Amino acid sequence: MINKIISVAGKWETILVLFIIISIILGGVLSPHFLNTENLLNQTRSFIVVGFLALGLTVVIVTGEIDLSGESILALCAVVLGLLYRHGVNIWAASIMIVMLGSIVGAMNGMLTVFFRLPSLVVTLASLIAFRGLAFVLLERFPIAGFPEPFVQLGNGNIGSTQIPQSLVVFGIASIVVFIMLHLTIWGRRLYAIGANPVSAALSGVPIRWTKISTFILSGTMAGCATIMLAARYDSVRADAGQGLLLSILTVVLLGGVSIFGGSGNLGGVILSLILVGLIQNGMSLANIFSEAQKLIIGILLILAVIIPRLISALDKYSVRPKRGLPNQPNVVD
Repeated sequence: MINKIISVAGKWETILVLFIIISIILGGVLSPHFLNTENLLNQTRSFIVVGFLALGLTVVIVTGEIDLSGESILALCAVVLGLLYRHGVNIWAASIMIVMLGSIVGAMNGMLTVFFRLPSLVVTLASLIAFRGLAFVLLERFPIAGFPEPFVQLGNGNIGSTQIPQSLVVFGIASIVVFIMLHLTIWGRRLYAIGANPVSAALSGVPIRWTKISTFILSGTMAGCATIMLAARYDSVRADAGQGLLLSILTVVLLGGVSIFGGSGNLGGVILSLILVGLIQNGMSLANIFSEAQKLIIGILLILAVIIPRLISALDKYSVRPKRGLPNQPNVVD
């Protein structure tokens, strides 16, 4: 019975739910406006961009790789979106092109990592710097604004007369699609197999190279989708779009229970982590806690995201460890 309780309580998703409940209680104490339904729904708009980038990063990390370039791919896509619209391209057609651009850039990261056998950390860190620089070269520091109203409503409007943001629905659909791909398809099972043991996966016939490249493509695609939501949210694009989001993205994914070493993790945990981090940041903002302190707390969460799962794993192994001693012997009559 005790082992069952430890097993349920030790599930990372259960712990995240408890943290969410605690955050809601503390947020209500810090600010009387925190528990307002409109506030809780509106705060999701600002975190949708992080959510899209976290979806893409999750599938990459499951394979044991890393992608640090999400925020700079977003910046490059944002600049290209603005330039396309400025030169007369329909905003919806431009949006489709931007998602394709994100996929192409992601594929480039994947091929450099796989075919040249370069560490994904180095490749995507170089991309993080290069794409941000390219965005500034293309647009410098001048924003492009004034998108059509239906497009802006995608980032700021609600569904009909409800208080449910359109962007939240779009993100929900994307999350369901990625969840199905990751947890209910052969492709998803291959990702976990590669992350857990790439040698065994290769011997089992898993096409490791192309499977890994596909995760970088998905990551770039999610960055393209995040670009659309960001541009619609602020009705403008800049070369510094998304700057500083990397810490939040990594925190959401790792705090969600995805192992940095690959082979384990659940997208449901990532979504719960996104909700938790969003609630914490919203509560701190309403309490007028300055941004540097917010970054400090997010950094602490990132450290805990790496340490706590290891402690839970150790506790779980200890709870099922057999007791030392001789096995039970049948009674023997003298």
